[in-house]
Amino acid sequence: MKRLPPLDVKLLMGVVRDIYSCLNRETLPRHLLAAISRAVPSLHLTYDEIHPREHKVVHTAMPASAPSEALEVFQKYMHEHPFLNLFYPRDMEVHPFASHIKKSAKRHIPIHSPEGRAVKFSDVLTTKQFHRLGLYNEFYRPLDIEYQMLLPVIQDRSIASGITFNRDRRDFTERERLILNLLAPHIIQAFQNAEAVFDARMKAEKVDCGLIVLALDGQIIFRTEKALSLLMKYFKPRSHDSNKLPDELNRWARWRKSLLAKENDVPLPSGPYVVENEEGLLIIRFMDSNRGEGDMLLIEEKQKNPAAMRLQSLGLTPREAEALYWISQGKTYSEAAAILNISPRTIHKHLEKIYGKLEVENRTSASIKAFRVLGVSTQ
Repeated sequence: MKRLPPLDVKLLMGVVRDIYSCLNRETLPRHLLAAISRAVPSLHLTYDEIHPREHKVVHTAMPASAPSEALEVFQKYMHEHPFLNLFYPRDMEVHPFASHIKKSAKRHIPIHSPEGRAVKFSDVLTTKQFHRLGLYNEFYRPLDIEYQMLLPVIQDRSIASGITFNRDRRDFTERERLILNLLAPHIIQAFQNAEAVFDARMKAEKVDCGLIVLALDGQIIFRTEKALSLLMKYFKPRSHDSNKLPDELNRWARWRKSLLAKENDVPLPSGPYVVENEEGLLIIRFMDSNRGEGDMLLIEEKQKNPAAMRLQSLGLTPREAEALYWISQGKTYSEAAAILNISPRTIHKHLEKIYGKLEVENRTSASIKAFRVLGVSTQ
């Protein structure tokens, strides 16, 4: 993998810290666009949520959103977007250059789990092919867009969200692709954080939620009763000081904080801290305030899935059993990842190990073995 020079790494770390500073899911898309624009300059920078089945688009852009009539044109020619057509073939008309796109995509794109991998129009279409599309002539050309790089954020059966970088004069470089690939897991984590904060606030209106706010020295300056009870249940400290985190959780929180303080390296998101006991899973998310004080821990308990636990009899770990259970229920990588609070890539890695342990080659064969253990008929 190519390495970035120190100045690029320093720039990226500033962008990463900025990405995590917004926890409002309504304002996060525009906040992200402003932060990312410092790393990859573009003529038009957009965040789009696309509903392939309904052919609808929710659009946020810098410097300004496209007018409604332009979005109507995009929706009309949506099937000609090479990546939408590639990822959602059942919901799209046949692309004029379908065979060329599929052949080219094999070299660049993990089709079944594209999240977090930057792709360019020029990866799968020649300039001549692009210029022959109605999508280009009716939508991109009037906007002076000749080149696009797309960073998929969420891909599942009902929605595709991603950030698009658009230019008029020069294509995007491999250096810029690398920058986006390094930023991608942090962008995905920022969306997960904002969603977790939203869920916590919604729950707080009904019942006590698990929330802790930390001082600069790591002392607890605010906590809910739910948070205290969950810490007692899963950590069971010998002597509990309600103003302090359990030692292992305190070390993890300080480590998470230290990652974003670096100037010479771009860390991968660590994901939540997970503690398991016989009853369930405790999932703890660290929310950096970017101010030194006021960092938050969101704490959620998930009861164990009895059906998934039975799949451990196949020689699987608890997490592999959970992954296999949800995949066997027809969930996509993204859907299963969201349920288990992990990334789609982690789901993919779990499945690779599962296939090896079960001596199968694909999810269908693995699901059949799961059904046998669960007593589900495959007839």
